[in-house]
Amino acid sequence: MEELEKIADLKKKISDYEEQLKNLYFKNTAPKNQIFSDMPKGGNNGNSIEEYIIKMEKIENIITGYHLMLSKHWYSANIKFKKAGLTSLEIELLKYRFLCNYKWKNCIMKMQKKHPEMKWTENRVFFAYRAIRDKLAMNGEYI
Repeated sequence: MEELEKIADLKKKISDYEEQLKNLYFKNTAPKNQIFSDMPKGGNNGNSIEEYIIKMEKIENIITGYHLMLSKHWYSANIKFKKAGLTSLEIELLKYRFLCNYKWKNCIMKMQKKHPEMKWTENRVFFAYRAIRDKLAMNGEYI
């Protein structure tokens, strides 16, 4: 399903930009970069703090845009899931796996915590995922 592929790509891009944002934050707060523009430095190098803040704001805007695109793709995927006849539990399982980017074992733990009466195990998740794939394949969508 192309929406889930786009979601995975966006999640990778978001994590890359968040890593850049962390690096810029640490560079900005390092003692070496605490140079103010009104203090004599011996040269006209400008204010490095301002440069880092501008870069950080640009990256934050990019991340915000990617989050909006992510929510749009999830919304369109959710519509397709409902058209395919997926239950809310199945959609929730897909949300943990693809939108939250959890590993299958973490998906099992989340489902166990949220729905303890269902007794989620690895086999149950495996069969639920196979049932999801079958329902989507009947509607011409493939994961």
